[in-house]
Formats: sequence, C-alpha cells, structure tokens
Amino acid sequence: MHKLLSVVFLPFAVLSSGNTYADELEDAQAWGVLLTDAIQQKTKVNLKKRPEYIEIKKFLKENQCPGVKYEGYLIGEEQQYFYLVGSKGKEVIIGRHFKAPVVDGVIALDSAQSSTKGCLSLGPKKPDVSAMVATHLQPYPNEFHLLQSNVHEVTLYIGTKSGMFVVKDGKMYLSESQ
Repeated sequence: MHKLLSVVFLPFAVLSSGNTYADELEDAQAWGVLLTDAIQQKTKVNLKKRPEYIEIKKFLKENQCPGVKYEGYLIGEEQQYFYLVGSKGKEVIIGRHFKAPVVDGVIALDSAQSSTKGCLSLGPKKPDVSAMVATHLQPYPNEFHLLQSNVHEVTLYIGTKSGMFVVKDGKMYLSESQ
C-alpha cells in the first residue's frame, strides 16, 4: 500500500490557454533536466574560488533555510544561471533554492530568485511512499520540483494557481483529473 506525505492543497484557478503556459513550463523542465544532470555528475562550483564568494556568503546568511546545506552550480552556455541548491540529508527539499543569472561571467545575485517564499521540506522519501504533495504559489512548477522528483525518484503533485501538476520521470504536466 502506498502512502502520501505532506498533503497540502490550495484552491485552484482555471488554467488559461496560450503559449505562456507551454513556454514557462517547457523552460522550467529544460533547466530542471540540466540541473539534475549537473548534480548527478557532481559538477558543483567551488564557491570559495568565485570572485563573488563574499557576496554569495552574505546572500546565503540572509536567505538560507536553517539546517540546509547549499551547493552552487553553473548551468547553461549561451544563457547561463547560477543555482544554489539546498539539501538536508535525504529530505525532499522543495523550498528554498536560488537561481541567479550570469551576466558577462558575473553572477548577478541582486537578480536572484527563490524557488519558494519559505522553507519547505517534505521529509525523507520512505521506501513505501510513491508520491508526495506540495503547493506552489506560482502558476507553474519550477526546475527545482523536477530536480527533487528526479533525485529522490518520487512523483510530486504540485498544486499551483493554474492547477495540479504531476512531476514524474523527468516531465512536468497538468493533471488530467482536475
């Protein structure tokens, strides 16, 4: 028998049609795949060797979640982002990870975005758990949802303003059972 952990629901808005949905979700999925690859290949950035190290350290001091360890990754070629990904043992950390654009080789921490407004751990995925549920106040799941699903090999159901999304097997899609 399978169990769900951390079940939290939000009221859902009607999904509007248009390319914004497809583009935003497609971008998040693409970056999530690249981020998953970087983490699985252990291509983390040595933060102490970055010219922005003091800024990064200050940024984390002001924004990190208690007890969460952060590692940095540079992702992309033409368009590049710096990711600070939080982890805490085997816990599925939904929030608070960070993404900042890299402009002319410099990490623009003043433009950093957080994956969520608060800290959210769904706890460790137990062997008998096949899915976990969380909410996200944005219209769509982001690359960190895909990353956590991939790394922890768990289906995530993400309740958003646009509906319930399924994050599974490297894909993110709107649930058909709305």
